[in-house]
Amino acid sequence: SIQESLPVSGRPRAGTGVSARGLLSQPVPPTAIVAMSDIVALGAHSFCGDRGIHIPNQVSLAGFDDIPESALVTPALSTVSQAGLEKGKKAGEILCSLIHKRAFEAHVVFEPQLVIRGSTGVVGAVRSSGS
Repeated sequence: SIQESLPVSGRPRAGTGVSARGLLSQPVPPTAIVAMSDIVALGAHSFCGDRGIHIPNQVSLAGFDDIPESALVTPALSTVSQAGLEKGKKAGEILCSLIHKRAFEAHVVFEPQLVIRGSTGVVGAVRSSGS
């Protein structure tokens, strides 16, 4: 369950781990963190590494955006991939429609994809060396 006191809001400084510090300093720290972006999640990843907090055995970590750097850290960051190219193309089409005063689709839905990597798992589980 989500504890009401745990969601962190505001403007975290990207990549600094400030949000993770607040969360993981709780008397009973969370077992999972879902960050608003991969940059913020990578800051949490770095914070955990610096403090000896093992991902994912002590805390699972996920981001949002699927930036290339997410796959480069160890363990690689689980993330939600957005349809960036498709979103850009649709935005361009809508802009052209607005400029030329043509009708356009007002509601567009893009399906995100969950990319499961090594930073998420069952907290406390023993992982094999191949994971």
